[in-house]
Amino acid sequence: MGKKLVGNGVFESSRMILPEYRDAYLEQQERKLEKKKPALDPQELELIHRAIIDARNQRLKLRVTKFGPYEDEVFVGMVSTIFVHRNEFKLLIGEDDWVFIDIGEILSATID
Repeated sequence: MGKKLVGNGVFESSRMILPEYRDAYLEQQERKLEKKKPALDPQELELIHRAIIDARNQRLKLRVTKFGPYEDEVFVGMVSTIFVHRNEFKLLIGEDDWVFIDIGEILSATID
């Protein structure tokens, strides 16, 4: 009986499980894999803001690590525009490619 409860055995051993229950169980298992965003101290936030501003003013490349629920994303590019009212900035990462990055989602920012 112990083998039936391992892996996908929970569903394979039960012929009466409803699809809604199966989906809810799989969503719950997926949520367990999500990670929480770490809290940054004020000094680290100041360094991130300073790197963004310096990269914009001096036209330097910026390396940004953005928080993701499953894995972090890393972007490298030039800061085009800073939107203070939306708390985000536009990062040019290619010839005609850009991404908007929310400043609250940044884990680290360094000038390359």
